[in-house]
Amino acid sequence: MNLRKEILDRVNILNLASKMRKIIKGKCFDINVFNALVDAIILISERLNSISRTEIDTIEKTTSKMLEVIQILNEDDSLTNSLNNSYNELIFYIEDLCFEINQKLAIKVMMIGTEENIKFLSKNIEQEYIEVLGMVWNNNMSKSEYTTFKETELQCKSYDLLILTDDLTPDIKNKLLNSGVNREKIIDFSYHVKLFLKEYKSQYSINYFHSKLFTRLSKIKRKNNYKTLISGRRAYPMPCAG
Repeated sequence: MNLRKEILDRVNILNLASKMRKIIKGKCFDINVFNALVDAIILISERLNSISRTEIDTIEKTTSKMLEVIQILNEDDSLTNSLNNSYNELIFYIEDLCFEINQKLAIKVMMIGTEENIKFLSKNIEQEYIEVLGMVWNNNMSKSEYTTFKETELQCKSYDLLILTDDLTPDIKNKLLNSGVNREKIIDFSYHVKLFLKEYKSQYSINYFHSKLFTRLSKIKRKNNYKTLISGRRAYPMPCAG
């Protein structure tokens, strides 16, 4: 199976689990909340079928309990005690399901680059979905909350993605490929940063209609509560009146 597609499926499942955790805070039965949970459980069950080598043990009992609640609703939705009891049990099963999903499907990441860039990226990634296993410094190693490795140790480690945080060593990707690292696992973060900066410069730096100034002025004008506007030094080709 395509590695990137599997990771995307895992992220989608993790996202659904995160949404379920947020909406099950109220223990009393609510039909709208229950319908949302049913949709999420069905989607999770379908997407789990596309992920290889991972068994989520709690999905079966969660689905069974969900069907039990549906049956009670179809027979007689006035059975408040029976409904609430089954629904509360379903909530506990969902909590177990979400925990297991996070444990087994979190994206395991290794990073390689300079200490500064690695620390910046590790603080800004989605911690709920991603587990940083360790790092490889390209400069002198220092103390870190994460385990540090040498490049030669990567072959012995199990991970989903290897993120290159900078281009300090231009031939690092080739070295990794030659050492046996799967090409699909490598994400060149610095390359995507350069693409973003190039796009930012072309769209937001020289084009007035895409600029931050235009966005802020438009927002202020809509509120209609300004007396004075002060702009910076940058000049833009302003739109013609009329």
